[in-house]
Amino acid sequence: MNPNAPLPTDVSIITTYRCCMKCKMCNIWRYPTEIKREIQASELEILPQLKFVNVTGGEPFVRRDLAEIVEVCFRKAPRVVISTSGYQVDEILALAEKFPRIGIRVSIEGLSTINDYLRGRDSGFDRGLKTLLGLRRMGVKDIGFGITVSNNNSADMLELYELSRNLKMEFATAAYHNSYYFHKDDNVITNQDEVIGNFYELIDRLLAENSPKSWFRAFFNLGLINYVKGNRRLLPCEAGTVNFFIDPYGEVYPCNGLEERYWKESFGNIRQARKFADLWYGPQADKVRALVRTCPKNCWMVGTAAPVMKKYFRQPAAWVLKNKLRSLAGRKFERGCLPPPFDVGQDPRQGDLRETGSAAGAETFDNYSESSDTDRRHVVEVLAVEPLAGEAFLLRTTRNGYAFVPGQNVSIGLHLDYAKSKDFSICSGLRDDFLEFMIKENRAGTISPALRNLKPGAKLDLTGPYGEFFFRSNEKGRHVLLATGIGIGPFRSYLRSYDIPDYLLVHGVRRAADLRLSAGLDPARLVTCVSREDGGTLRGRITDYLRTAELRPDDLFYLSGNPFAVKDVVDLLGAKGVPPKRIVREFYYAY
Repeated sequence: MNPNAPLPTDVSIITTYRCCMKCKMCNIWRYPTEIKREIQASELEILPQLKFVNVTGGEPFVRRDLAEIVEVCFRKAPRVVISTSGYQVDEILALAEKFPRIGIRVSIEGLSTINDYLRGRDSGFDRGLKTLLGLRRMGVKDIGFGITVSNNNSADMLELYELSRNLKMEFATAAYHNSYYFHKDDNVITNQDEVIGNFYELIDRLLAENSPKSWFRAFFNLGLINYVKGNRRLLPCEAGTVNFFIDPYGEVYPCNGLEERYWKESFGNIRQARKFADLWYGPQADKVRALVRTCPKNCWMVGTAAPVMKKYFRQPAAWVLKNKLRSLAGRKFERGCLPPPFDVGQDPRQGDLRETGSAAGAETFDNYSESSDTDRRHVVEVLAVEPLAGEAFLLRTTRNGYAFVPGQNVSIGLHLDYAKSKDFSICSGLRDDFLEFMIKENRAGTISPALRNLKPGAKLDLTGPYGEFFFRSNEKGRHVLLATGIGIGPFRSYLRSYDIPDYLLVHGVRRAADLRLSAGLDPARLVTCVSREDGGTLRGRITDYLRTAELRPDDLFYLSGNPFAVKDVVDLLGAKGVPPKRIVREFYYAY
């Protein structure tokens, strides 16, 4: 778990897969959601406070309760924008009258003939334009339209751009994508030269404007050229850090670009969560973000491109300055001049779609072999399975060069049984030539009973590592390590890897026999708390120790254990005045 992950600011809510259009580049309409299964306005109350909410579909205006959804969204964020075909003119204008601060973005795929062909619906262009003009007459300020560029409409993109300037409306661009969201896996631009040539022309026109916003849109369109060419992203994808998506069934995804043939995992479902923080900071969130960092896709969509353009502002700003000066000198943007991906420390595997002969011309997770030096799955052999105490046992495997940072966890699965894999913290050290994991058996679980019964020589598949429960060696002060049960595992990894001059380890267990989990550690720096019997430094829980312990102003606290114990400790430390930035935490679960 990474409690230091930034709070989200943006969400896109896919309210439905029902749609009145039959777009050529999107198959949402072929897979309509059942009305009774769609997320309800009341279920969105779980969302945190945000800066921006995009309400999308399908077609949001087929929802009869859209006003209720928008009402909740405005309680969660100051800005709410609905993406729509613009076809339901009256319904859109009525909603805008009720919510005058609403933003509306109409999808228009070309001028009249091209739009209606690509949208699969007559009069779609006319109705979309009628909606936009009606909104402007009403005084709605946050309005605009955009185009998804494909084989058929890049020339019309330039005409629509000029129309947006004349109407003084926002104009957005995108390109063909394949994903679970679009229900498509065969979108491909075959006339690249024509499409890229029109994007170059659009960049020139944007740079010629007087608006800095347009200049940065020129950079965004440069990213689209880069995407169409199949290159790695100009800036990394950090989906699931400040933005997220909710599908019509309540699943929380980092983005809308995921494909099952590469990977597709959610943070969890809002319908099963007590609060949103449980999803955003849970162990599954760490796993999803790690997968994002090595995601092979090279998507370039505004929802994930805009946040990193803001975060790594210097890189696009330098490009903008150079090319705006070029424009002022009367020179066009240099065709064919694409910068390499800006190196801001991203994983080199991200956006690396390698040719392997698959249907997509790209390597899928299932195509990785044991012998590949770029494996996402790392095959190891069991060396020993040793009982520790009660339900806990130690799993030791070969390492085979596996790289990790102490504090990280690994997803362990039975070899070639990819449906059964769960995350476990590493407790071995960097200098060890083996891997060790402390595991608590859950007899009703899916993986821990199977791991406990393994024999030496059995093969396991590791994916990861995941997580950012790192030791902060650059922090001054005493490092106070607080663990319950097998939560001591990451701390054993710290202590076997680093020379830590000033630390205190506090280990809480239920029974004296469980103290075997902390055996062999420096007794001078170890406090043991046994809650149900005598046998440790004191009888009681970690919180009992902390209530009377003398804490230092420079203490940095690391918490690892079951979620309830961790919460209790966090609450106690907060009551004693410890600032949140001095608390690092991770949960564990029994699988």
